[in-house]
Amino acid sequence: MTVALNKEAPCRQMSELPKIPPLDTSLIEALDKRFPERSPDPDWSDRKIWIEVGKREVIRFLLAEFKKQSNNILEVKR
Repeated sequence: MTVALNKEAPCRQMSELPKIPPLDTSLIEALDKRFPERSPDPDWSDRKIWIEVGKREVIRFLLAEFKKQSNNILEVKR
């Protein structure tokens, strides 16, 4: 899959963003195990800490989206 990035596109409003396709429980669980919540190691650089925070933020987003999809069965098409 190729994704074209338009660097000149203005920031979109949340309502303009594409909907997230239905998420699978096994995918969410696997990602949650691969990128668990954890405290940073004192030896990590600031950059490493922010990279790890970013990874976990994606998991938090997917967990929240999965919860929304599970609570709204009218939108979920499986």
